[in-house]
Amino acid sequence: MYISERHLMPKIASFCFAVLLCCGCAAERRSPAGGCYVVMPADEEHAEDVRWAEYLEGQIVRRSSALDTAVSRPVQDVRVHVDASLSHDFVVERKGSALCLSARDAEKMLWLVYQFLSSCAGQGLAVGDLPPAYVSMDGDRGNFAFEYRGVYTPSNADPELMPITASHNVDYDWALWGHNLRRVFEGGRIPDEARALVDGERTGAQFCFSSEVLFEAVSRYVALHRSSDETSRFAVMPEDNGMVCLCPDCVAAGNTPGSATPAVSRLLRRVADRYPDDLFFTSSYQTTVEPPSDPLPSNVGVLVSAISVPMREKFKSRPATKKFAALVGRWRKVAGRIYVWDYLRNFDDYLTPYPCLRLLQQRLDFYRSIGVDGVFFNGSAPAYAPFDDVQTAAVAAMLVRPELPVADYAGRCFARYYPVTGGQLSAAYRSWEERVARSRAPLPFYGGIGDAVKAWLQPDEYVRFCDSLDRVSKRAGEAERVRLNRLLTASWFTRLELLRRPGGGYDEKEARRALEGLRGYAAFPDMASYREAQGTLAQYIKDWEVLMGQNRSAASNRLRGLAIEPVTPPDGGYADLSLLTDGECGLPTDYHTGWVIASPQEVVWRVPAGRVRSGDVLSLSFLNVPRWHIFLPQQVEVRQQGRRVGVAEVPAVEEAFVRQEAACKLGAVDAARPLELHLTQRKRGGRVTLACDEVAVFGRKSKTRD
Repeated sequence: MYISERHLMPKIASFCFAVLLCCGCAAERRSPAGGCYVVMPADEEHAEDVRWAEYLEGQIVRRSSALDTAVSRPVQDVRVHVDASLSHDFVVERKGSALCLSARDAEKMLWLVYQFLSSCAGQGLAVGDLPPAYVSMDGDRGNFAFEYRGVYTPSNADPELMPITASHNVDYDWALWGHNLRRVFEGGRIPDEARALVDGERTGAQFCFSSEVLFEAVSRYVALHRSSDETSRFAVMPEDNGMVCLCPDCVAAGNTPGSATPAVSRLLRRVADRYPDDLFFTSSYQTTVEPPSDPLPSNVGVLVSAISVPMREKFKSRPATKKFAALVGRWRKVAGRIYVWDYLRNFDDYLTPYPCLRLLQQRLDFYRSIGVDGVFFNGSAPAYAPFDDVQTAAVAAMLVRPELPVADYAGRCFARYYPVTGGQLSAAYRSWEERVARSRAPLPFYGGIGDAVKAWLQPDEYVRFCDSLDRVSKRAGEAERVRLNRLLTASWFTRLELLRRPGGGYDEKEARRALEGLRGYAAFPDMASYREAQGTLAQYIKDWEVLMGQNRSAASNRLRGLAIEPVTPPDGGYADLSLLTDGECGLPTDYHTGWVIASPQEVVWRVPAGRVRSGDVLSLSFLNVPRWHIFLPQQVEVRQQGRRVGVAEVPAVEEAFVRQEAACKLGAVDAARPLELHLTQRKRGGRVTLACDEVAVFGRKSKTRD
């Protein structure tokens, strides 16, 4: 549920109102630090003004430093005013000797109060727990750029901090969020009457949005979970797959095999009409990408996925971005609110830095220009990500004020959160952002270490940065040291990934050193996972131990370093055949690094003459991850001049995220002639690919790899 300021206020302020420090006349409160703050309501007859003056005064008292009490500071005369008729969301102005803080409503006033408090850093107030202010206390005014400002990151998980930064979090401010519609049923089990009819059969993997059972369940859920005194938000979306119900009622509504929009929209209209004071959203994603033909009720909005908009400089000119803008325009004609579901992490690697602030600022400016009402940034919550503290503060600020000088603001965040190492961290981070700006490569939403290297990461420099930071960190205070311990522990993951990348200078001794450093993650519960799926660090470390043994065994491969040649044309971005004989095996949970991926029904590679003899054992290692559409091939046939000299059948396995070896003993081979490897894919519906990391030949007395 959305936590409003009036719900949150007692939690923040109950201990503040009880403590008032009087000094001199009744109108003046003097802080123990010696600084005077005179806080008054702009209108003493206005209850809200009085309440906020008391609240600000209480915060000043609580945050006053006990140090340097003899120092005299000038009096700050502050007036607070809540006025629904303001032409701006907030106004800061100087009127004579008084600083006047005015806001349109309580939500904006709470945020503005903390902007003022944060601006008092160095003036006798303890504000180290607050992000730096970005509103000028010399005079400022403006409107919040977006009505919804969602930041789903581990640093935005404190419900008392969210209203202070004017940010939202879907765990707190939505009564039903995301692809969680099955929660309307007890135990999350979809009854038969609400299941989609797909290929002539009812399935529990998708909903029938024409079902009366579903409609009544949604209505009951709304009645139970809506707020009695404010607007609540509910997401009503299909399950996250491509299935569409084609029962007679859904087909009559207009459903097609590729679109569930008609039936989903019909259900939304019914629920929205029953609860006109609440907000309901569907998604523009998967089977509901396109909007309905008729306008929806005014309290129905849409979450448009920005997954297709590349995270890169000059993205506005890209065809995908233009298509996105056109899609938003089509939804604008039928929906009351347009929110964008965007992303600010590499979901295959949370622990490598993701220098995205400059790009996010450009995206927010673009969203505002096409009339977007709200933005939800999906981050790594609850999993740790490096620099998430600084990035979260900056993103929350940009959602209010996208034109913020973000590089300078990030530098101020580093200085506040990292008093000793902030300069070093800020300089490094800014240089990474600048490289991203110059790079032609995008920051990936799902990518490997090679993508980071293309976009910004210089391996040797990064290692030197980590070693230098470790030395300087010894001088940090306790709070900063806690932040640095997480950052440095995460950096060992990136260093391990750099060792795994092609040409990364794999060294087992250095790998063991990095693994030992990474084991420190166990001290931090929020560092248990390094990626969205199949990404526990415990398993990653185990996989590395296996990997080192496999790499040692691969040293005896007689094909090592031999250039295997493609016969069928390479396809996609994973077609570097040198990976097949580099002696460095891939991890079964990461297809990005070390694997050659191919999609033809028959893949043919040529092994040059000279290194294969009769009776040798030839082996290939494959990846099996059906959810990524990566499957084991059916067989590998070895031919020489059209004659079969060996064949390996590859049995299908149910287990996913496994590295499976297929081996065969070769018959009579002419060592002076090349061989051809014919890899036959299993026939399946939809996209089918295979992934191979090593092709090896061992002599008759040699053992195959671990």
